[in-house]
Amino acid sequence: DDNDVNVDDWYNRIHQANVQLIRDTILDATDEDNERLDVVFFGDDSTEHWLRKEKGQFITSRTYDGMDRIWNRYFGEKSETGLHGLPLGVSGDTIPNVLWRIENGEMPSSLQPRVWWLSIGSNDLAHYDCSPHLVVEGMVHLVDRILALQHYYRPNTTANVVVQAIFPRTTNVQDGRIRINTTSDIYNDWSAIQQVNTKLKDIYNNNNNNNNTGTARIRFVDFNNAFLAPVVNHPNEAYLVSRLMPDHVHPSSFGHELWAQKIVQELQDIFSSPTTNNNTNTMNHNNNDIDKEEEEETNDKNQQDEASQGTTTNTTSSSSSSSWRGYGRHGKNIAVKRWIFSLVHGITLLAGPS
Repeated sequence: DDNDVNVDDWYNRIHQANVQLIRDTILDATDEDNERLDVVFFGDDSTEHWLRKEKGQFITSRTYDGMDRIWNRYFGEKSETGLHGLPLGVSGDTIPNVLWRIENGEMPSSLQPRVWWLSIGSNDLAHYDCSPHLVVEGMVHLVDRILALQHYYRPNTTANVVVQAIFPRTTNVQDGRIRINTTSDIYNDWSAIQQVNTKLKDIYNNNNNNNNTGTARIRFVDFNNAFLAPVVNHPNEAYLVSRLMPDHVHPSSFGHELWAQKIVQELQDIFSSPTTNNNTNTMNHNNNDIDKEEEEETNDKNQQDEASQGTTTNTTSSSSSSSWRGYGRHGKNIAVKRWIFSLVHGITLLAGPS
């Protein structure tokens, strides 16, 4: 119906804006400045909010005042931290939608960050009532796909992936209180989020995972305690700090600055490790590279298909692609397209070489 078409249009518009942002970032890097892209963020609302945008539109709310300055200070081209990042977020996004995005231009061979950072999964639980088990399977599948493409594009480099715990959230707007460490959650969502985070921590608690896609380092990080405050005389409850999460779902400017500080600490730890890849993951392009940029992007889709057919990944859970289903927030048209695309590639990926 018309609503599906309209939603599909705005989603693809943001997706294409992300693709253009990638292209601009890559072409802006020259041999002279020897610029390195340290981290690419794939995520939902909170990731798109780094640009002070939601669904591609500028956010006027004062909750996000100063977002551009915060981003530039920590991850801009001339950041005070020396780190350079790229935020690829879409508000309302889900795990299979991120998979669709990387298969359709948001992970081209010319994009070579030192770290892929994933902050996704909240909407899968809150808007689709997906079980924690399905969300974990989806995240494992997404990580494996990133590793497969990284190995295909750069077989001699180390892939660094950070899986971030899903942020706390609640619909208890009265005081933002949640219950912790309990399977009975009278304040919605948090119990399922905890189950997902606990399982992902179990899966990725080894920072030096070896996959059949090549050498990979996968790290699980959890910053949620920084956004919570204790409830006096109630040890199994906590408050979401209103200054950091005024709507009890999304970090504010203050929350984003705290988040940025935590991210910087993790990245510095990753980069200081002797096993971190410090080879040639730069965005340097000579003139011939730049001339070939469009040709490379045209070929990326075929290369991704070949990677699916010729690369076996080692999923660290006992999931099968037939039990993990794609879903999307953006109406029947876009949900069905992503579901079919994700299912086909999931089956091919898990099947491995013929």
